[in-house]
Amino acid sequence: MQWQTPPDPIGNAANWLLTLLGGPLATGLATMAVALLGFHLLRGNASMARGARLALGGVLLFSSVALARTVLGVGANMGSGASVVEVAPPTPLPPAQAQAQAQPNVFDPYAGASVPQ
Repeated sequence: MQWQTPPDPIGNAANWLLTLLGGPLATGLATMAVALLGFHLLRGNASMARGARLALGGVLLFSSVALARTVLGVGANMGSGASVVEVAPPTPLPPAQAQAQAQPNVFDPYAGASVPQ
């Protein structure tokens, strides 16, 4: 019989909260809040300070994971394992072939009795 590790309720709750705060529900609510603020600004019922607070709150909400990783130092060396890949230059295109001149269309659907010919 193998021992199962006990579930981590704090970690599970933190993951659920991060998913909730950065998921489609939060994105939809933020979009509706910005639209509502725009309508209030058009009507003259909201101040620019309220709009700035909304923008700052959205930035903090959607970048909270990256900010927390930066503060804790987890994301400090994320790009150090990247390798450089050299890419060959693109091959030149073949020269364009001359196309035959198209014959002018003698039928004009807009020419009528009101247009002198």
